[in-house]
Order: sequence, then C-alpha cells, then structure tokens
Amino acid sequence: MIIANGTIQGIKTKGGGLDEKGYPIETQEYLLPSVRCQIRTVIQDNLSSSRGEPLKRLGFEVLINGKFDDVERVILTKEREKLNCTIIKREYLRAVNQTKLTL
Repeated sequence: MIIANGTIQGIKTKGGGLDEKGYPIETQEYLLPSVRCQIRTVIQDNLSSSRGEPLKRLGFEVLINGKFDDVERVILTKEREKLNCTIIKREYLRAVNQTKLTL
C-alpha cells in the first residue's frame, strides 16, 4: 500500500531509426495514462550552476502499485508542479507488488 501524493505519467516513443535508404525516421512521443504514486524527494539543493546561472538539483524516489515497465522518461506531478524526469533505476518489489523508481 502506498500513500499517494502525486501522479506519474510515462512517455513512450514510437518510430525512430533509419529507413532502407539510410534516412532518419521521425520519432513520435505519446503519453500513457496517469498513475497515482508516492513521491519522496531525495535530493534538493541550489548548489549547482551552469554558465553563471543557478540550477536547482532534484532527485526523487517514486513508489507505484504494480509494474511500471517500457518507459525511460516520465512526467512527475507533485503539488501542481510538473517535472520531466528520466528514470535512472527501476526496481520491482515482488513481495509487495510495487515498482520503485529512482529519478
């Protein structure tokens, strides 16, 4: 059982690669349905900068009921703030039928 405090939405890609003549094939992205999840902030600091501009560094651990496969990028919604994130690590917790994502 999770205590849901946000949603996660997978971004799938379709197409891509090269055709028979060697030209690139356009990649299309589409969104999967939103899933309620438990979001825990692991890293949040303003210590980074790029070209003199401050950057906010964020890291999350997300728990989802069931499996969450076949996506590498997600949209995380927490407190009305939407963030595009890349999945760094995916772990299926078989004993409780949950997926733990590190973003």
